[in-house]
Amino acid sequence: MTNNLTDSLIKVLDNGGKEYAGAAKTETEDSIKKFSELISESFPKAMHFKQTKGLSYSNATTKKGNNAGQAIKKWFWVPFKEEKHKDDSGVSISGFLFKIKNKHYIRLSIEMEVKPGPRSKKQNINLTKNRFNERIQYDKILSATLGADLSYFYNGNFQTDIDDNIRKKFLADPKEESHIEIVKKIELDGNDDTKLSEEIKDGINALIPIYESIYAANINSISQSSCKLTEEKEEASASTPSTEPLSNIPLNIILFGAPGTGKTYSTITLSENILKGLNCANLSSIIEPSNAKSRETYVKEFEEDKKNGYISFVTFHQSYGYENFIEGIKPFLGNGFVDDSNEASGKDSELQYIGFNGVFKSFCKKAKNDPTHHPYVFIIDEINRGNISKIFGELITLIEESKRFGKPEALSAILPDSKETFTVPDNVYIVGTMNTADRSIALIDTALRRRFSFIEMEPNYDLLSENVQGINIKKLLKIINSRIEYLYDKEHVIGHSYFIGLENENQPLNKLKDIFKNSVLPLLQEYFVDDYEKISLVLGDNQKEQYIDRKADKSNEFLFVIKKENDYENLFGKDIEELDIDTDEIKYESNKNIAYDNPKTYIAIYEPEALKETDQNEQE
Repeated sequence: MTNNLTDSLIKVLDNGGKEYAGAAKTETEDSIKKFSELISESFPKAMHFKQTKGLSYSNATTKKGNNAGQAIKKWFWVPFKEEKHKDDSGVSISGFLFKIKNKHYIRLSIEMEVKPGPRSKKQNINLTKNRFNERIQYDKILSATLGADLSYFYNGNFQTDIDDNIRKKFLADPKEESHIEIVKKIELDGNDDTKLSEEIKDGINALIPIYESIYAANINSISQSSCKLTEEKEEASASTPSTEPLSNIPLNIILFGAPGTGKTYSTITLSENILKGLNCANLSSIIEPSNAKSRETYVKEFEEDKKNGYISFVTFHQSYGYENFIEGIKPFLGNGFVDDSNEASGKDSELQYIGFNGVFKSFCKKAKNDPTHHPYVFIIDEINRGNISKIFGELITLIEESKRFGKPEALSAILPDSKETFTVPDNVYIVGTMNTADRSIALIDTALRRRFSFIEMEPNYDLLSENVQGINIKKLLKIINSRIEYLYDKEHVIGHSYFIGLENENQPLNKLKDIFKNSVLPLLQEYFVDDYEKISLVLGDNQKEQYIDRKADKSNEFLFVIKKENDYENLFGKDIEELDIDTDEIKYESNKNIAYDNPKTYIAIYEPEALKETDQNEQE
């Protein structure tokens, strides 16, 4: 173990208050250059992170002595961005070298900064709006639970969370620049170069999902182009996978989002785009369909490629294990080591214990033995529902891009049962889906998170109709999700897929009734743990009250949640006042008599004044 770099960085910080000139300046610049290179080399190579600015530092000067006015350096800063985002305004992942209270630190940082802008000129309206959107976006990140490796850095201090007062101050329109950082803190004192390198790599991989989620949230403002096929590939046979390496597409990808946002649906498009060798300028664009193909064509090609063995599909669950995925031993009336899809050979009828290959091992063996080096896609639906450590075992290391067979730093492992030497080839793409309502992205196994690139799947309101028997479905879902985000979080919104194709139904109101009764309301009950008061707020019941005629027989027919009437005397007897029961507490329950067949029931969710017309018509 060597401490050459670690010691030199400590020395740079200890000399920070001295003159910055001559030999000391050369030595400092050399150490900082090595510091920058170490951070740059720690990013996943497939993501193409580049340093976006030259070295930045504090602008302090000496105040006393013969060299008064000489520049000194008290901290150093190096920012990095993915090449595809180099021209975009937005966050970077930065390395800071600094000293606090005689301790020496590196902090790897995502800085969330909101700068004020003048409000008096018309040309600043869009700028103001964008900064407001930035604050809303950052607020959602500040509301999430950080991984164990990360913390916040605010006002010169490290802290595990951000309290509501700081959040409110940060989100308000500041008169001065305001920023909060999500950081990985690395202490230099007592460290060595090897451990320092490992900690920097772990920190960067912990920050990358947050970095990507910020850009995914701002996808409309990011300069991007969709995936394109070359002219030759458009004319090629649809079922023939490309043999060209796809250097711009990560080997490990996870599509994450709330229920109904099209994650599993998009794996078909994504898989075919990979197999056909699309060149994608932006990570998120690899899930977009080519203009030259219909959905039916994608599905047909997907099934054909799956049949030919280029695609495999599994779903993780709590009982799924290493023996299903890699290899295992099971009782069998025969002998031999078998694949998951083949029976063992042998004439013996005695019970024996034989080894068998799991689905992923068999898939990798086929991909590795393919002389044409075709791309292969292995899809794992609901990847976060399985026990990652239990299922992947030693393969959690082998799936890393730089450790794949065919790469300069390829690694292999000896499997425990078969004693085979096993590697994961570099033509196998792993695509996972993750439902954020089941588990937050921040809680995912760190080892898994650092090896995957994440694409956020959000509700696509543009796919929804604006007129289904007078109901604006697009507006309906948008307001419901806005309320869920405010009362809960972004990870528990409701996806667009529940409402797709309503306008094509013969009886759309019956279908919409089924969607609300069997999907929307059960989801809300699960999210808010049967807190009907919050459910009523999500569905806008509180805003409908002023337009409802309480004298009418069906005054509650437009409310999804109603106050529960309890006859406490019949329930507990006339001596109820002597019992410790709060009879003044208001309780709520779902309305069994709601008018699901009336369009105004749904319109009133986003436009409660629509009920005013109903009352007037009934009075006439």
